[in-house]
Formats: sequence, structure tokens, C-alpha cells
Amino acid sequence: MSHKLNVAACALALPALASCTSPSASVNPPKPPVDPTPILGTWCSNNDKRFTISQERFDSRDMQCTVMKLDNYKGTFTLNLVCENDQQQASENVTITPIGDAVEIVFLSKGVRHTRANRCGPAPSAPVVAPAPSEPTPASPVVQ
Repeated sequence: MSHKLNVAACALALPALASCTSPSASVNPPKPPVDPTPILGTWCSNNDKRFTISQERFDSRDMQCTVMKLDNYKGTFTLNLVCENDQQQASENVTITPIGDAVEIVFLSKGVRHTRANRCGPAPSAPVVAPAPSEPTPASPVVQ
């Protein structure tokens, strides 16, 4: 009789154990990483603002920010930033929507501000100074 009880107990326990080890239909697979390629690069607005965006950074003349979270919802990217400005740290939430060859950047913290920007070249640097021409070297005598 006790052998039959042990078999019955094992038979009842097996479905419970199987449910612990097999994936459940209600578990969602992890989201794939966000591909930020459409918004990466250097962007210039018509009001002389320059934004440099990478997967880790969002920088401008006014603020230098670390990207804490990057997401994409139907083509609009959302960035949660931690920014340094005048030695103060603040959080900023930004959306970036690609529109053709441009992007619309919307700053959501401290009042909503919209900026449209186009791709621009590298940041201006110090003027390139051509090297001074070197003095001609004396010609070697021709040996015959």
C-alpha cells in the first residue's frame, strides 16, 4: 500500500515540477536592443545649436549628458539623460524623431522645447596652418 502511495505522490508532483522547469507561455522574450543608428551623429539646428548623439552620450554646448536609457517607440526614440550643466547634475527626458534627413528633438523636462536639426560636419577646429616650406637641399655633385 505504501508503495502505491509513493507512486501516486510522484505522479501528482511531476506536473508541478515540469511547470517549474519548462518555459511558460506567459513569459515574454527579452526585447532586442534598440538600434540608434538613425539618430547617431552630429546635428545642427538653424539657431546655431549643435548636438552630438551616441549610444552613451548626448552633448551640446549647453549640456553634457550620459544616456541612462534609450528606447524606440514606433520610430520615435526616447532618451533618459543625466546631465552636467554648470557643475550641477540634472535629469532630462528627450524624444528624437527622424524626419527625412532631419530630426526633431523635443526636450520634455523643464518645459517642452522643440528643435529641428540637420546633419552637420565635424565641429569647427583651430585653423589648419600649412607647414612652412623647407629650404631646398643643396644638390649633390654628379659623380662620373
